[in-house]
Amino acid sequence: MTSYRTNIKLGRKRFLTFCSPCHGNFGDGDSRLRGQFPNPPSLHSEKVRGWQDGNIYHVIVNGQNVMPSYSSQLSRDDRWAVIHYIRALQKAKNASPSEILEAKKETPSNAAK
Repeated sequence: MTSYRTNIKLGRKRFLTFCSPCHGNFGDGDSRLRGQFPNPPSLHSEKVRGWQDGNIYHVIVNGQNVMPSYSSQLSRDDRWAVIHYIRALQKAKNASPSEILEAKKETPSNAAK
């Protein structure tokens, strides 16, 4: 069983390699290719945040619009790690004040050590 932290690290690594060239490092669509192609949707849009994980998986495997398929570049585990990382990005950017306070309560005081 892979730990959450290990999974997020893998997802981040794969995201930065395969996704960030178009979606940007933070998933907001602000990438080095901005303006050269139709801009990809921000992964923080209400529409994308509302997608089920399976929808994102489907797009990774099959592509959508100008986004190609990454089925041969990303293993099944890599795809799920990327999805978990995208969800972490979404939570980090779109958290409500109450969610931030709750996360602070759950974080051990020695986590930074």
